[in-house]
Amino acid sequence: MNIIKSLADLLYEADTKLSPRQKDDRFVLEMAIIVTLFSPLFSYFSSSPYQGDLPPVAPIIREVGTFITKECSKQTDSADFCGFRSSDGKIFPVEYIKEYSSIKEFIALHGNAVPLRVDGFYLLNGKGGCWLIKVSTLTGEELLSEIDSYSKLKSMRGITFLLPGLYLVAVVLWSISIRSALRFSMRNF
Repeated sequence: MNIIKSLADLLYEADTKLSPRQKDDRFVLEMAIIVTLFSPLFSYFSSSPYQGDLPPVAPIIREVGTFITKECSKQTDSADFCGFRSSDGKIFPVEYIKEYSSIKEFIALHGNAVPLRVDGFYLLNGKGGCWLIKVSTLTGEELLSEIDSYSKLKSMRGITFLLPGLYLVAVVLWSISIRSALRFSMRNF
């Protein structure tokens, strides 16, 4: 039996001739096709906010201030920080990533009123959010290293950041679809 013909039969069979289970099988097949075709596009759009020039081309922001935890939008968990307020009152929106966990622990231990030294730059050539390169206390204790920050940014900038997971979902959907199509084809034989 030809697998492609079996898949086509399941995909193009009239709805009136399909049982509810076969309609579900067709839906899984349609989802397999959609996930396969749109995974690269979705990955591209997921990585696009992290593009742009890197330092030294992008200007580095060096500020001393505190992280904001209570003025976050409703979309973020109140325990996570969502911005950095410099000593002159300017607010830089930052994204929570797991590499910032030491910052979060420091804030939980010492409170968010303790000033920290932050180096960062704006993504998308100055039009995006602020990416933190290095965070340390005023005494020099490093809470976020440049190596951790740049390795996370490198993975976020790559189009392949989400692609393996999406293709894993596609493989599962295709496996179910092929099995269902062969079963459908055998019943119609």
